[in-house]
Amino acid sequence: MRAAYVDKYPKAAKALLMAVMEAQQWCEKPENREEVAAICAKRQWINCPVEDVTDRVKGKFDYGTGKVVENSPHIMRFWADHASYPFQSHDLWFLTEDIRWGKYEAGYDTKALIAKVNREDLWKRGRQGARRCRCRYSGLDLARQGDLLRRQGVRSGKSGGVSEVAVHQAC
Repeated sequence: MRAAYVDKYPKAAKALLMAVMEAQQWCEKPENREEVAAICAKRQWINCPVEDVTDRVKGKFDYGTGKVVENSPHIMRFWADHASYPFQSHDLWFLTEDIRWGKYEAGYDTKALIAKVNREDLWKRGRQGARRCRCRYSGLDLARQGDLLRRQGVRSGKSGGVSEVAVHQAC
């Protein structure tokens, strides 16, 4: 989210973060992995047969050399193991790669940019709210979560941003 949006609609920003975190927790559950694979395989995401994704999201890797690994520690993560945490070191890695590939000039002040855009504080507040709400929304599919946010007043495509949403209403 852009800083101007977060500043103008802090409660809506938190509600959106909480919804994303709830979806991440849902994706992490083993019983949802096949549906996650079906979503990821769609044209607008990976654009491949769902069978090509299913094993990977379940932690099975066939290297094509006869080596097959079951329950790999390299399984796709969405929530566990700090998968969604906004580490500043990750920001630095991406910016370093951007400099290497010429998107930013050498000598770019990466530290200043990271300090400006990384909002670890928002992630932490969203996580606290997501934990409080977990029992109410656990098991909701992603479409239903989106419908819930829309019913609570979160709208996309409006020219002044989305309506402010009280976090207690979103929960």
